[in-house]
Amino acid sequence: MKQKRSIMCTLLVPVLLCTIGLSSLYAQRANPSTDFKYDLNEKEDGIVIQQYLGESKDVVIPTEIEEIPVKEIGPEAFYRYGFYLSSIIFPENLESIDETAFPNSNFTSLTFPKGLKNIGASAFYGCNNLISVTFLGEVKSIDKGAFAKCARLQSVTFQEKVKSVGEKAFYDCNNLTSVTFHGEVDTIGKRAFSCHYYYDDDTSLTTVTFHKEVGSIGEEAFADCIKLSSVTFEGKVNNIGEKAFSGCKNLTSVVFPEGLKNINEQAFSMCGLTSVAFPEGLISIGEKAFSDCENLAAVQLPQNTISYGENVFQNCPRLSLKERQKIKQAGYTGEF
Repeated sequence: MKQKRSIMCTLLVPVLLCTIGLSSLYAQRANPSTDFKYDLNEKEDGIVIQQYLGESKDVVIPTEIEEIPVKEIGPEAFYRYGFYLSSIIFPENLESIDETAFPNSNFTSLTFPKGLKNIGASAFYGCNNLISVTFLGEVKSIDKGAFAKCARLQSVTFQEKVKSVGEKAFYDCNNLTSVTFHGEVDTIGKRAFSCHYYYDDDTSLTTVTFHKEVGSIGEEAFADCIKLSSVTFEGKVNNIGEKAFSGCKNLTSVVFPEGLKNINEQAFSMCGLTSVAFPEGLISIGEKAFSDCENLAAVQLPQNTISYGENVFQNCPRLSLKERQKIKQAGYTGEF
């Protein structure tokens, strides 16, 4: 009889697990509602967490509170507790994390659920132990300075479309080595991933990969990332902004995709480029776009006519007389 009971219990365990489901297991781990100050959000269709009241260093935001889905983490909700927070798990239905929600927290990794759409300004500013950030779903906006000055951050991965990466969103993350966009990108804002450096070994970003179409790469978006050596465009790019990759001294080659229309002022100035191949259909190259590229030796031009700004190739001493002649015959009138 004991053997039969043992067999029955063994068989029932997986059945019970299936019955309970992942959401119920999540609920068992989640912090109790008493750990939070909360209210209805503005739309009154979900809960906004207003303040963390608990004591645990490891937080699991509940999926529901009072049978209403948790959709928002409000401004400064965890602001006072950041220094001792070690980990956090977000519910699948979370849609928004507001400004300065988790600054200076001790998280080592963050995975954002598919439902998340918006991250507010400075939401994770100064999280110095953060190593990796992954966005599982489509993101509408990552606002100004959301992950700025995360000193140990090494990788950022976007699995789906990103509409807007805001100004200085990942600014001064000097240990960041790779940024990967698996989905489309509408806009990357001013200095979004740029590096603030004092010495040549202060920055670490080496690879940036765009697997699909990019609308616009903003002003100084990757400027001064001096170890950046690989930028890959696998889809179309419409616009590369002013100084977007300026000062990337180890960037030796870039393959520009079809569909690129504009390369703006100083976009690749002071880079380590040795050759450049412009795609068919390129409309304009801005002033000093490739100035001070002292290793630039070869330029491949499209068949269509390009509008050149002033001194696009100024101080590119390795361009041979034959290369200079070819460029001038294509309509360039500036200095070398």
